[in-house]
Amino acid sequence: MKTKLGITVGLFGSGIYLAGYFGGVLTSTLILAYVLLFEEDLKLKMMALKSTVLVFAFLVLTAVIGYVPGLISIIDRFVNIFGGNFSIAFIQNIISFVQEVIYYLKSVIFLILALTAFGGNDLGLGPIDKMVQKQFE
Repeated sequence: MKTKLGITVGLFGSGIYLAGYFGGVLTSTLILAYVLLFEEDLKLKMMALKSTVLVFAFLVLTAVIGYVPGLISIIDRFVNIFGGNFSIAFIQNIISFVQEVIYYLKSVIFLILALTAFGGNDLGLGPIDKMVQKQFE
């Protein structure tokens, strides 16, 4: 099946996932808006929404993890007021490790989604798929 742009749904779906990975929130949201407004294929609409949900999920996850060092720093400064010291050096290493794992996980997930979409399929991601399907019922 072809989209209104004249390319196959698989190719456009693959482009949606790659744009979500490389382009981030704005690109993903604009593509989602285009697909929801102008395209008719339900599978393509679900791919666009899934890509956008994943972009936001990874954004929120990395932001929340990124706040942990700042919170530890606030606690340390508060304890310093009273002459104490609150420093957990290994937490920085753990957070850096987790951020790297999330980065590579994001890369792998979006690459696999793009490849499966190009082949005309869509990889199931459990709770994310349920949330996306619920929006189209």
